[in-house]
Amino acid sequence: MQKNAKHTETVKTKSNTYYLDLKEASNGNLYISVAGGRKNKDGEFETVRFAIWQEDVPEFAAAMARMVEQFTAQTQPAPANA
Repeated sequence: MQKNAKHTETVKTKSNTYYLDLKEASNGNLYISVAGGRKNKDGEFETVRFAIWQEDVPEFAAAMARMVEQFTAQTQPAPANA
């Protein structure tokens, strides 16, 4: 678990690892820290990190749900002709 994280989720895939940490800022506001890491062409590990602030979580979650819905719709096999 990250140093000041209240909760942590780790998602490991074949080529990536993602870390989601629920944290508390010094002013008491909660935020979600999202980090993703993978090896680059040179074999070095690169990390990208961003934060979703407490007041933005509902909009971010709604947008993510819409994105997953579109992704799912576009990756479904085409219906077979009868």
